[in-house]
Amino acid sequence: MTSVVFRQLRVLPLLVAAFVFTIYLTNANADTINVTDDASLTAALAAVNPGDVVVLADGTYSGFTVSRSGTATAPILIKAANQGGANIASGVIHLNQTSFVTLQGLTITSPGGKDTVDGESLQFIVWFDAAQSCRLTNWTFHPPVPQAKNLAWVLLGGAGDSNRIDHNEFGRETPAGAPIMCGHAARG
Repeated sequence: MTSVVFRQLRVLPLLVAAFVFTIYLTNANADTINVTDDASLTAALAAVNPGDVVVLADGTYSGFTVSRSGTATAPILIKAANQGGANIASGVIHLNQTSFVTLQGLTITSPGGKDTVDGESLQFIVWFDAAQSCRLTNWTFHPPVPQAKNLAWVLLGGAGDSNRIDHNEFGRETPAGAPIMCGHAARG
């Protein structure tokens, strides 16, 4: 009995090493892509791969669309170089049917934009459009005042699942509607 337990204990470090090596290989090809303006951000988002980190330098940017996905072991991270230093001043941030993407540390001063969702015209700033396992964290929302009627600062729509919105500051004024609108576009 003792020899069986001893043999099993000798195999355990090998299994742990194989697991760690697999995670290392998954992220070994990850890149950090530094962007400084809208053009370089658009190019980075078109080329981003699982595990990559897109870093926005301090400055002002327009809204953008993320259409590429990460994986559970290699999510895509899009973040401000300095907390709050990258400001989205116009347009919409659209997570377009993506998975495993984290948006971190940006500031929003954009009034958002309108789009048709399930046949209804809606106004929003960040749109999780059928996104899966995506995250919005450490953002500061300061859209202009007065705000459009029924503005959703964050819209969770479509067949999205397991998304996370955490540690954000929904600043100065609360909107006339709900700051976060969940499931509007998920009607069956």
